[in-house]
Amino acid sequence: MEVNRATTLAKALAKDRALEARKRKDEAIKKLRLSEHEAYPGSPKFPEAVEVIVQYLSDLADAKVSSIQDAFAETGIQMTGQTVEDALAALHASFETVISARTGAWAGALRLHQMRTRATVPGSTEALAEAKRELSRESSRLCETAEARLDVLLQSSLAASERKGTIETQPSKIPASACALRAFVSYSWDTEEHKKWALALANRLREHGIDAIIDQTHLSLGARSPEFMECSVRESGRVLVVCTEIYKRRFDNREGGAGYEGHIITGEIVNEVGKNKFIPVLRNGDWKSAIPTALSGIYGVDLRDDSPDEFRKLVETLHGISHISPVGPRPAWLHGASESFDRNAVTVQEAQRRSALLAALVREFILEHDGITASEATGTEISAREAEYINRRLKEKREMWTVSATQP
Repeated sequence: MEVNRATTLAKALAKDRALEARKRKDEAIKKLRLSEHEAYPGSPKFPEAVEVIVQYLSDLADAKVSSIQDAFAETGIQMTGQTVEDALAALHASFETVISARTGAWAGALRLHQMRTRATVPGSTEALAEAKRELSRESSRLCETAEARLDVLLQSSLAASERKGTIETQPSKIPASACALRAFVSYSWDTEEHKKWALALANRLREHGIDAIIDQTHLSLGARSPEFMECSVRESGRVLVVCTEIYKRRFDNREGGAGYEGHIITGEIVNEVGKNKFIPVLRNGDWKSAIPTALSGIYGVDLRDDSPDEFRKLVETLHGISHISPVGPRPAWLHGASESFDRNAVTVQEAQRRSALLAALVREFILEHDGITASEATGTEISAREAEYINRRLKEKREMWTVSATQP
Protein backbone atom coordinates (compact mmCIF):
# COMPACT_ATOMS: atom_id res chain seq x y z
CA MET A 1 0.00 0.00 0.00
CA GLU A 2 1.11 3.58 -0.64
CA VAL A 3 0.71 4.57 3.01
CA ASN A 4 3.10 1.77 3.97
CA ARG A 5 5.69 3.19 1.58
CA ALA A 6 5.48 6.64 3.18
CA THR A 7 5.48 5.12 6.67
CA THR A 8 8.58 3.08 5.88
CA LEU A 9 10.39 6.19 4.67
CA ALA A 10 9.25 8.10 7.77
CA LYS A 11 10.59 5.37 10.07
CA ALA A 12 13.93 5.38 8.29
CA LEU A 13 14.19 9.17 8.54
CA ALA A 14 13.14 9.13 12.20
CA LYS A 15 15.73 6.49 13.06
CA ASP A 16 18.53 8.48 11.47
CA ARG A 17 17.45 11.74 13.10
CA ALA A 18 17.09 10.06 16.48
CA LEU A 19 20.66 8.81 16.16
CA GLU A 20 21.76 12.35 15.38
CA ALA A 21 19.91 13.61 18.49
CA ARG A 22 21.58 10.96 20.60
CA LYS A 23 24.95 11.95 19.22
CA ARG A 24 24.33 15.60 20.15
CA LYS A 25 23.27 14.53 23.64
CA ASP A 26 26.42 12.44 24.14
CA GLU A 27 28.59 15.28 22.87
CA ALA A 28 26.95 17.73 25.30
CA ILE A 29 27.48 15.36 28.23
CA LYS A 30 31.12 14.94 27.31
CA LYS A 31 31.73 18.65 26.70
CA LEU A 32 30.06 19.77 29.94
CA ARG A 33 31.52 16.87 31.94
CA LEU A 34 28.10 15.60 32.97
CA SER A 35 28.71 11.89 33.13
CA GLU A 36 26.97 9.92 35.91
CA HIS A 37 29.96 9.92 38.26
CA GLU A 38 30.29 13.70 37.87
CA ALA A 39 26.62 14.74 37.75
CA TYR A 40 24.87 12.44 40.21
CA PRO A 41 21.70 13.51 42.08
CA GLY A 42 22.52 16.18 44.63
CA SER A 43 25.73 17.27 42.92
CA PRO A 44 26.17 20.87 41.64
CA LYS A 45 26.16 19.69 38.00
CA PHE A 46 23.06 17.54 38.28
CA PRO A 47 20.59 20.28 37.12
CA GLU A 48 22.67 20.71 33.93
CA ALA A 49 22.49 16.98 33.29
CA VAL A 50 18.71 17.09 33.61
CA GLU A 51 18.54 19.97 31.11
CA VAL A 52 20.56 17.96 28.59
CA ILE A 53 18.05 15.11 28.82
CA VAL A 54 15.15 17.55 28.47
CA GLN A 55 16.71 18.84 25.27
CA TYR A 56 17.24 15.25 24.10
CA LEU A 57 13.53 14.51 24.55
CA SER A 58 12.68 17.63 22.58
CA ASP A 59 15.02 16.54 19.76
CA LEU A 60 13.40 13.09 19.67
CA ALA A 61 9.93 14.64 19.35
CA ASP A 62 11.08 16.92 16.55
CA ALA A 63 12.76 14.00 14.77
CA LYS A 64 9.52 12.00 14.81
CA VAL A 65 7.26 14.81 13.58
CA SER A 66 9.66 16.21 10.97
CA SER A 67 10.30 12.71 9.56
CA ILE A 68 6.58 12.11 9.05
CA GLN A 69 6.19 15.55 7.50
CA ASP A 70 9.08 15.05 5.07
CA ALA A 71 8.16 11.47 4.15
CA PHE A 72 4.54 12.21 3.28
CA ALA A 73 5.48 15.45 1.54
CA GLU A 74 8.07 13.75 -0.65
CA THR A 75 5.87 10.79 -1.55
CA GLY A 76 2.75 12.88 -2.05
CA ILE A 77 0.73 10.28 -0.15
CA GLN A 78 -2.18 11.32 2.05
CA MET A 79 -1.72 10.99 5.80
CA THR A 80 -4.27 9.10 7.88
CA GLY A 81 -5.45 9.31 11.45
CA GLN A 82 -3.79 5.98 12.10
CA THR A 83 -0.46 7.54 11.14
CA VAL A 84 -0.89 10.15 13.88
CA GLU A 85 -1.93 7.57 16.49
CA ASP A 86 0.99 5.26 15.70
CA ALA A 87 3.48 8.13 15.80
CA LEU A 88 2.26 9.38 19.18
CA ALA A 89 2.32 5.88 20.64
CA ALA A 90 5.89 5.34 19.41
CA LEU A 91 6.97 8.74 20.75
CA HIS A 92 5.42 8.07 24.17
CA ALA A 93 7.17 4.69 24.35
CA SER A 94 10.50 6.30 23.44
CA PHE A 95 10.10 8.91 26.17
CA GLU A 96 9.31 6.28 28.79
CA THR A 97 12.37 4.26 27.78
CA VAL A 98 14.68 7.28 27.95
CA ILE A 99 13.33 8.50 31.32
CA SER A 100 13.47 5.05 32.89
CA ALA A 101 17.01 4.38 31.64
CA ARG A 102 18.32 7.82 32.65
CA THR A 103 16.80 7.90 36.15
CA GLY A 104 18.03 4.38 36.73
CA ALA A 105 21.54 5.37 35.70
CA TRP A 106 21.45 8.41 37.99
CA ALA A 107 20.25 6.29 40.93
CA GLY A 108 23.03 3.79 40.31
CA ALA A 109 25.62 6.56 40.12
CA LEU A 110 24.36 7.99 43.40
CA ARG A 111 24.66 4.63 45.18
CA LEU A 112 28.15 4.13 43.79
CA HIS A 113 29.24 7.59 44.95
CA GLN A 114 27.89 7.02 48.43
CA MET A 115 29.65 3.67 48.66
CA ARG A 116 32.94 5.23 47.67
CA THR A 117 32.65 8.23 49.97
CA ARG A 118 30.77 6.38 52.72
CA ALA A 119 28.64 9.47 53.10
CA THR A 120 25.09 10.45 52.22
CA VAL A 121 24.64 13.22 49.66
CA PRO A 122 22.28 15.84 51.10
CA GLY A 123 19.11 16.32 49.07
CA SER A 124 19.98 13.53 46.62
CA THR A 125 16.70 11.65 47.03
CA GLU A 126 14.65 14.79 46.53
CA ALA A 127 16.77 15.85 43.54
CA LEU A 128 16.29 12.48 41.83
CA ALA A 129 12.53 12.50 42.44
CA GLU A 130 12.20 16.06 41.15
CA ALA A 131 14.25 15.20 38.05
CA LYS A 132 11.93 12.30 37.28
CA ARG A 133 8.87 14.54 37.72
CA GLU A 134 10.39 17.22 35.49
CA LEU A 135 11.16 14.76 32.75
CA SER A 136 7.65 13.30 32.97
CA ARG A 137 6.10 16.78 32.74
CA GLU A 138 8.31 17.63 29.78
CA SER A 139 7.47 14.42 27.97
CA SER A 140 3.74 15.09 28.42
CA ARG A 141 4.14 18.62 27.08
CA LEU A 142 6.18 17.41 24.10
CA CYS A 143 3.60 14.74 23.28
CA GLU A 144 0.84 17.35 23.31
CA THR A 145 2.88 19.62 21.06
CA ALA A 146 3.66 16.77 18.71
CA GLU A 147 -0.02 15.80 18.55
CA ALA A 148 -0.95 19.36 17.65
CA ARG A 149 1.69 19.51 14.92
CA LEU A 150 0.64 16.16 13.50
CA ASP A 151 -3.01 17.21 13.51
CA VAL A 152 -2.09 20.26 11.45
CA LEU A 153 -0.18 18.04 9.03
CA LEU A 154 -3.13 15.66 8.81
CA GLN A 155 -5.59 18.45 8.03
CA SER A 156 -3.22 19.91 5.44
CA SER A 157 -2.80 16.49 3.85
CA LEU A 158 -6.56 15.96 3.67
CA ALA A 159 -7.10 19.39 2.17
CA ALA A 160 -4.38 18.81 -0.41
CA SER A 161 -5.91 15.48 -1.32
CA GLU A 162 -9.32 17.10 -1.83
CA ARG A 163 -7.81 19.79 -4.04
CA LYS A 164 -5.95 17.16 -5.99
CA GLY A 165 -9.19 15.31 -6.62
CA THR A 166 -10.71 18.35 -8.31
CA ILE A 167 -7.81 18.80 -10.69
CA GLU A 168 -7.47 16.63 -13.75
CA THR A 169 -4.34 14.58 -13.49
CA GLN A 170 -1.82 15.24 -16.22
CA PRO A 171 -1.05 12.16 -18.29
CA SER A 172 2.45 10.78 -18.03
CA LYS A 173 4.80 11.94 -20.76
CA ILE A 174 6.70 8.67 -20.52
CA PRO A 175 5.18 5.84 -22.58
CA ALA A 176 4.38 2.78 -20.50
CA SER A 177 6.38 0.64 -22.91
CA ALA A 178 9.47 2.73 -22.23
CA CYS A 179 9.45 2.36 -18.45
CA ALA A 180 11.36 -0.91 -18.59
CA LEU A 181 14.16 0.80 -20.58
CA ARG A 182 14.41 3.78 -18.24
CA ALA A 183 17.35 3.65 -15.83
CA PHE A 184 18.26 6.12 -13.11
CA VAL A 185 21.96 6.55 -12.32
CA SER A 186 22.49 6.92 -8.57
CA TYR A 187 26.00 8.02 -7.59
CA SER A 188 27.86 10.33 -5.22
CA TRP A 189 29.89 13.38 -6.11
CA ASP A 190 33.20 11.89 -4.99
CA THR A 191 35.39 13.98 -7.30
CA GLU A 192 34.98 16.00 -10.48
CA GLU A 193 36.53 13.13 -12.40
CA HIS A 194 33.97 10.71 -10.95
CA LYS A 195 31.11 13.06 -11.83
CA LYS A 196 32.35 13.21 -15.43
CA TRP A 197 32.57 9.41 -15.55
CA ALA A 198 29.01 9.02 -14.27
CA LEU A 199 27.73 11.48 -16.87
CA ALA A 200 29.66 9.67 -19.60
CA LEU A 201 28.09 6.37 -18.48
CA ALA A 202 24.60 7.85 -18.71
CA ASN A 203 25.28 9.32 -22.16
CA ARG A 204 26.76 6.06 -23.38
CA LEU A 205 23.70 4.15 -22.19
CA ARG A 206 21.44 6.60 -24.02
CA GLU A 207 23.40 5.90 -27.19
CA HIS A 208 22.57 2.22 -26.68
CA GLY A 209 18.81 2.69 -26.39
CA ILE A 210 18.53 3.24 -22.63
CA ASP A 211 16.71 6.31 -21.29
CA ALA A 212 19.37 6.99 -18.66
CA ILE A 213 18.40 9.61 -16.06
CA ILE A 214 21.08 11.53 -14.16
CA ASP A 215 20.93 14.71 -12.11
CA GLN A 216 23.58 16.51 -14.18
CA THR A 217 21.28 16.63 -17.20
CA HIS A 218 17.76 16.05 -15.84
CA LEU A 219 17.64 18.16 -12.66
CA SER A 220 16.59 21.60 -13.89
CA LEU A 221 17.26 24.88 -12.13
CA GLY A 222 14.69 25.61 -9.44
CA ALA A 223 13.63 21.96 -9.11
CA ARG A 224 13.69 20.23 -5.74
CA SER A 225 16.49 17.71 -5.50
CA PRO A 226 14.75 15.31 -3.03
CA GLU A 227 11.63 15.16 -5.21
CA PHE A 228 13.74 14.52 -8.31
CA MET A 229 15.62 11.68 -6.61
CA GLU A 230 12.49 10.00 -5.28
CA CYS A 231 10.58 10.24 -8.58
CA SER A 232 13.60 8.97 -10.51
CA VAL A 233 13.99 5.93 -8.26
CA ARG A 234 10.27 5.17 -8.17
CA GLU A 235 9.43 5.69 -11.86
CA SER A 236 12.50 4.10 -13.44
CA GLY A 237 12.43 0.46 -14.44
CA ARG A 238 15.99 0.00 -13.22
CA VAL A 239 18.30 1.91 -10.89
CA LEU A 240 22.05 1.75 -11.51
CA VAL A 241 23.87 2.22 -8.20
CA VAL A 242 27.43 3.36 -8.92
CA CYS A 243 29.31 1.84 -6.00
CA THR A 244 32.38 3.48 -4.52
CA GLU A 245 33.74 3.49 -1.02
CA ILE A 246 32.54 7.07 -0.53
CA TYR A 247 29.08 6.21 -1.88
CA LYS A 248 28.80 3.27 0.53
CA ARG A 249 29.70 5.46 3.51
CA ARG A 250 27.20 8.15 2.57
CA PHE A 251 24.50 5.59 1.72
CA ASP A 252 24.89 3.63 4.96
CA ASN A 253 25.26 6.76 7.13
CA ARG A 254 22.50 8.63 5.25
CA GLU A 255 24.75 11.54 4.29
CA GLY A 256 23.93 13.96 1.47
CA GLY A 257 22.13 13.05 -1.73
CA ALA A 258 23.42 9.48 -1.73
CA GLY A 259 22.09 9.15 1.82
CA TYR A 260 18.65 10.38 0.82
CA GLU A 261 18.56 7.98 -2.12
CA GLY A 262 19.58 5.34 0.40
CA HIS A 263 16.36 6.06 2.33
CA ILE A 264 14.27 5.57 -0.80
CA ILE A 265 16.09 2.49 -2.09
CA THR A 266 16.04 0.81 1.30
CA GLY A 267 12.34 1.59 1.63
CA GLU A 268 11.54 -0.05 -1.71
CA ILE A 269 13.59 -3.11 -0.81
CA VAL A 270 11.80 -3.40 2.53
CA ASN A 271 8.44 -3.21 0.79
CA GLU A 272 9.56 -5.86 -1.69
CA VAL A 273 9.15 -3.47 -4.61
CA GLY A 274 11.35 -4.41 -7.54
CA LYS A 275 13.60 -7.10 -6.10
CA ASN A 276 15.64 -7.06 -9.36
CA LYS A 277 15.31 -3.33 -9.87
CA PHE A 278 18.65 -2.24 -8.42
CA ILE A 279 21.89 -3.08 -10.25
CA PRO A 280 25.18 -2.34 -8.45
CA VAL A 281 27.86 -0.91 -10.75
CA LEU A 282 31.28 -1.25 -9.13
CA ARG A 283 33.52 1.71 -9.95
CA ASN A 284 36.28 1.53 -7.32
CA GLY A 285 37.17 -0.48 -4.24
CA ASP A 286 35.75 -4.00 -4.08
CA TRP A 287 32.33 -5.53 -3.55
CA LYS A 288 32.80 -5.65 0.22
CA SER A 289 34.12 -2.11 0.70
CA ALA A 290 32.02 -0.28 -1.90
CA ILE A 291 28.56 -1.83 -2.07
CA PRO A 292 25.95 -0.42 0.37
CA THR A 293 24.78 -2.76 3.10
CA ALA A 294 21.19 -2.74 1.81
CA LEU A 295 22.39 -4.00 -1.60
CA SER A 296 24.80 -6.66 -0.39
CA GLY A 297 24.29 -9.95 -2.16
CA ILE A 298 22.80 -8.36 -5.31
CA TYR A 299 24.65 -9.36 -8.50
CA GLY A 300 26.11 -6.41 -10.41
CA VAL A 301 28.65 -5.40 -13.08
CA ASP A 302 32.29 -4.46 -12.63
CA LEU A 303 33.21 -1.26 -14.49
CA ARG A 304 36.36 -0.44 -12.55
CA ASP A 305 38.38 -0.88 -15.74
CA ASP A 306 35.55 0.13 -18.12
CA SER A 307 35.41 -3.43 -19.41
CA PRO A 308 33.58 -3.61 -22.78
CA ASP A 309 32.27 -7.07 -21.90
CA GLU A 310 30.83 -5.87 -18.59
CA PHE A 311 29.25 -2.84 -20.26
CA ARG A 312 27.74 -5.08 -22.92
CA LYS A 313 26.35 -7.34 -20.19
CA LEU A 314 24.77 -4.29 -18.53
CA VAL A 315 23.13 -3.11 -21.76
CA GLU A 316 21.81 -6.60 -22.54
CA THR A 317 20.35 -6.86 -19.04
CA LEU A 318 18.63 -3.49 -19.34
CA HIS A 319 17.16 -4.55 -22.70
CA GLY A 320 15.97 -7.85 -21.22
CA ILE A 321 18.23 -10.01 -23.38
CA SER A 322 19.09 -13.43 -21.97
CA HIS A 323 21.72 -15.90 -23.13
CA ILE A 324 19.97 -18.92 -21.66
CA SER A 325 20.02 -21.68 -24.29
CA PRO A 326 16.60 -22.90 -25.47
CA VAL A 327 15.48 -26.38 -24.47
CA GLY A 328 16.10 -28.78 -27.35
CA PRO A 329 14.18 -31.87 -28.53
CA ARG A 330 14.32 -35.22 -26.81
CA PRO A 331 17.59 -37.08 -27.64
CA ALA A 332 17.25 -39.78 -30.31
CA TRP A 333 19.02 -42.35 -28.16
CA LEU A 334 16.19 -42.11 -25.61
CA HIS A 335 13.53 -43.17 -28.14
CA GLY A 336 14.11 -46.91 -27.65
CA ALA A 337 13.73 -46.66 -23.88
CA SER A 338 10.64 -44.54 -24.33
CA GLU A 339 9.01 -47.04 -26.68
CA SER A 340 9.83 -49.90 -24.36
CA PHE A 341 8.29 -48.00 -21.50
CA ASP A 342 5.22 -47.23 -23.58
CA ARG A 343 4.77 -50.89 -24.44
CA ASN A 344 4.99 -51.81 -20.80
CA ALA A 345 2.48 -49.12 -19.98
CA VAL A 346 0.09 -50.45 -22.65
CA THR A 347 0.48 -53.95 -21.29
CA VAL A 348 -0.40 -52.79 -17.80
CA GLN A 349 -3.35 -50.83 -19.12
CA GLU A 350 -4.56 -53.84 -21.10
CA ALA A 351 -4.32 -56.08 -18.06
CA GLN A 352 -6.30 -53.59 -16.02
CA ARG A 353 -8.91 -53.32 -18.77
CA ARG A 354 -9.28 -57.09 -19.05
CA SER A 355 -9.54 -57.45 -15.29
CA ALA A 356 -12.36 -54.91 -15.22
CA LEU A 357 -14.08 -56.67 -18.12
CA LEU A 358 -13.81 -60.02 -16.38
CA ALA A 359 -15.36 -58.59 -13.24
CA ALA A 360 -18.20 -57.12 -15.27
CA LEU A 361 -18.88 -60.42 -16.99
CA VAL A 362 -18.91 -62.24 -13.66
CA ARG A 363 -21.46 -59.76 -12.31
CA GLU A 364 -23.56 -60.22 -15.44
CA PHE A 365 -23.38 -64.02 -15.05
CA ILE A 366 -24.56 -63.75 -11.45
CA LEU A 367 -27.56 -61.72 -12.48
CA GLU A 368 -28.56 -64.27 -15.15
CA HIS A 369 -27.96 -67.44 -13.10
CA ASP A 370 -29.55 -67.81 -9.71
CA GLY A 371 -27.45 -70.86 -8.90
CA ILE A 372 -24.27 -68.82 -8.26
CA THR A 373 -24.12 -66.58 -5.19
CA ALA A 374 -22.19 -63.38 -4.95
CA SER A 375 -19.73 -64.84 -2.45
CA GLU A 376 -18.93 -67.71 -4.80
CA ALA A 377 -18.55 -65.45 -7.81
CA THR A 378 -16.11 -63.14 -6.06
CA GLY A 379 -13.90 -65.99 -4.85
CA THR A 380 -10.72 -67.23 -6.46
CA GLU A 381 -12.33 -70.36 -7.98
CA ILE A 382 -14.65 -70.24 -11.02
CA SER A 383 -16.96 -73.14 -11.83
CA ALA A 384 -17.00 -74.88 -15.23
CA ARG A 385 -20.38 -73.33 -16.05
CA GLU A 386 -18.96 -69.89 -15.21
CA ALA A 387 -15.87 -70.44 -17.39
CA GLU A 388 -17.99 -71.58 -20.34
CA TYR A 389 -20.25 -68.56 -20.05
CA ILE A 390 -17.35 -66.10 -19.70
CA ASN A 391 -15.46 -67.57 -22.67
CA ARG A 392 -18.57 -67.34 -24.85
CA ARG A 393 -19.13 -63.69 -23.93
CA LEU A 394 -15.44 -62.80 -24.45
CA LYS A 395 -15.61 -64.37 -27.90
CA GLU A 396 -18.65 -62.27 -28.75
CA LYS A 397 -16.84 -59.14 -27.56
CA ARG A 398 -13.74 -59.94 -29.66
CA GLU A 399 -15.83 -60.45 -32.79
CA MET A 400 -17.64 -57.17 -32.15
CA TRP A 401 -14.32 -55.23 -31.65
CA THR A 402 -12.86 -56.80 -34.81
CA VAL A 403 -15.79 -55.67 -36.93
CA SER A 404 -15.68 -52.16 -35.41
CA ALA A 405 -11.95 -51.83 -36.04
CA THR A 406 -12.27 -52.76 -39.77
CA GLN A 407 -15.06 -50.29 -40.45
CA PRO A 408 -13.98 -46.87 -41.86
